[in-house]
Amino acid sequence: MICTVDTKVLNAEGLNIAFLLAMQDIGLISGVDGLGFSKTWHSMNTDRYSAVLLSHNKALWVTDDDMSKQCQLTGYLLTAIGQQILSLGMFEPHIDYMRTVGHAIRAQGFSVLLGSHMIDPEKGLIIFDQEPLL
Repeated sequence: MICTVDTKVLNAEGLNIAFLLAMQDIGLISGVDGLGFSKTWHSMNTDRYSAVLLSHNKALWVTDDDMSKQCQLTGYLLTAIGQQILSLGMFEPHIDYMRTVGHAIRAQGFSVLLGSHMIDPEKGLIIFDQEPLL
C-alpha cells in the first residue's frame, strides 16, 4: 500500500498524481483515480491492540491498551502484478516516509515504534533497534 498521509513526501520522490495515474494505467497500482482505499489493521493480540506494518526490513509497531481501537490508513493498493514486480528487486525502506506514516498513526492515538525486523523460523517476527515516534 502507498499511504497518502502526506502528498508532499510522495511528490518529493516523484510520486506525483501523473506518475501514479500512469502506474495505475499499466496495472501496477489501483485507487488513484478515486479517493484511494482505506485499510484497517486488526490486532495480532487478544489482550491489547498490536499491529505491525512492514516495509522491506523496517517495521512500524503500533500498540494501544484499548482493544477496540483499529489503525486505519488510506492510500493506493499494489495490484497482484505490482507486488510481483516489486518482489523482483532489492529495495531500501524510505525512512522519512515511514516516519510520516508513523506520525499519522500516532495522531490516531496509538503508540508507534519504528524498528528493524526479521523473521526467525522458530520465534516468528522479531522487531529490534526500536525507537519511539513522538
